[in-house]
Amino acid sequence: MRTRWIAPALVGVAAALAVGPPVGAETGGAVREVAMPGKAYVPHELDVLLGDTVVWKNQDMGSHTVTAGDD
Repeated sequence: MRTRWIAPALVGVAAALAVGPPVGAETGGAVREVAMPGKAYVPHELDVLLGDTVVWKNQDMGSHTVTAGDD
């Protein structure tokens, strides 16, 4: 099932963010928002650049997971 690798992916993203950007990298990117109404994400896909911040807004009572891809 596709959801089995979501938690490890989130841990990897969190670890990468905790380390911080590479030396000399610019920071202060855009703030990108993802809404979670019902069982969907809006937008469905999101390109995040180095320095961007993603704000997740859960708009229902259910829990959600996030998946990152390499493309």
